[in-house]
Amino acid sequence: MLFRSRSSGLEWAGTILGTREGIIEKDLDEDGRLVIEVGIAMTTSDYGWSFPRMEPEPTLVAMYNSVNELGDVTVVVDGESFKLDSRVIAIQAPALYEMTLKEEEDNDDNSNRDVLVLRDDDTSQTAFRAMIKFLYTRSLPTINDEKHAKLLLGTANRYGCVELKLYMESVIVERFLSPGSAASLMLFADANSCPQLKESAMDVCVSNMATVMETKGWKSVEESPALLNQFIRYHHVDRRAGTTATEYKTISSIRIELKKLGHPLADLDGTREMLLERLESH
Repeated sequence: MLFRSRSSGLEWAGTILGTREGIIEKDLDEDGRLVIEVGIAMTTSDYGWSFPRMEPEPTLVAMYNSVNELGDVTVVVDGESFKLDSRVIAIQAPALYEMTLKEEEDNDDNSNRDVLVLRDDDTSQTAFRAMIKFLYTRSLPTINDEKHAKLLLGTANRYGCVELKLYMESVIVERFLSPGSAASLMLFADANSCPQLKESAMDVCVSNMATVMETKGWKSVEESPALLNQFIRYHHVDRRAGTTATEYKTISSIRIELKKLGHPLADLDGTREMLLERLESH
């Protein structure tokens, strides 16, 4: 809460500071009144765990601006070439880096040792370009719709760009999760190891079961015995407080605890079981 004296322009937060004499001397208006403007900011989120704000690192930004001249690896996506610095992708997108190493080992033609051609129908130039810009500059991509968001998350997950994956997971939960999309997003989350999205989608399904069961996505859930069993357990056991020997921890609470313990952002990715194992290791 922020307080501002209209007469003196002084600002302070929380409680009013200063002596009675000082306030009378400096803060009263011409009529002898003390007028205080109060500004209150309130935020709410259904997501629980919030993706932390990320500041650009000047060295990486400079490398991004000169990567076309100084990059030592070329990745080709659907005919478009992207020059990259192997030192950057080794840290920011390790799965992509491993692919470049394998390409070098498998390619006997020395002239093409530093060129990786991605033959993946699920990777688009647009999504790959957004991922590369993010890992160098922390520039958040513009999200057009749910399909675009899922494409970006899948690309980040495929190449090991964990920070972008976590950001996209939070975006999908906050902007695109609804009774109409919950079942299909639960399937998507299960396939891409997105525990927060999966848990949030299950919550929406439980609260809107009649609507969800009429969607195409739910028909696909019914065709997956393993996922359907997970949903039934979550609905009838985990979600019901007090019915298990130990209190059920939500993904949000696990991630918050891991963050407080000093775990890097990369440790907040993975299945529920993996997150619990990291938490219990302390």
